[in-house]
Amino acid sequence: MAIRVAVEPSNRDARSGKGSPNVSLVLIKCLAITSERALTLTQILLVVDVQSTFSPPEWLTTGCQNLARHVPSVATIELHDESRTPFLRQLGWKPAATDESLVTVDRVFVKYGYAPSAETIQYLRQQKPERVLVSGIQTETCVLAAGFALFDAGLSPTLVTDLTVGSSLDRSAQLGISLWKHHFRETTTAAEVLATL
Repeated sequence: MAIRVAVEPSNRDARSGKGSPNVSLVLIKCLAITSERALTLTQILLVVDVQSTFSPPEWLTTGCQNLARHVPSVATIELHDESRTPFLRQLGWKPAATDESLVTVDRVFVKYGYAPSAETIQYLRQQKPERVLVSGIQTETCVLAAGFALFDAGLSPTLVTDLTVGSSLDRSAQLGISLWKHHFRETTTAAEVLATL
């Protein structure tokens, strides 16, 4: 970080223009020059379940990756452990037991159900963001569940509407976006986020 200091003399003889700065009236201006990444620490991106199991569209993976290059970011991946969340017994379907995030982020968290883990929420709270940007797969299920967990933790969830895709019920994500607006209000787009950086 570089700091520039400017001293403005304020105690000069009005007739002669001579004199020295009055130390008590010296105005010091400091300008901190920080990196772009440091300026974006008031928001963090949460990428929900963009992993092989869910066959995300290329545009979603690419868009999330592009945004993750500009703001601090974390991701969740959903794995199967029937003893934790009985997907198979309840739905006749289960996510993979192993998988990885298709988006390179600062940190990846495993979850075993719809909502992010307590560890994920704790980590996000420690970052003290003004808002958490949320993207990923399935807008009206896991993404919405992340919204509820973030909201309850006071983390101001904000959906990135052009970086989410719905379930087979509504691939357009419009159902999930409507539910998000109803419950949490805050939405944005990737372009709007990038324009503020």
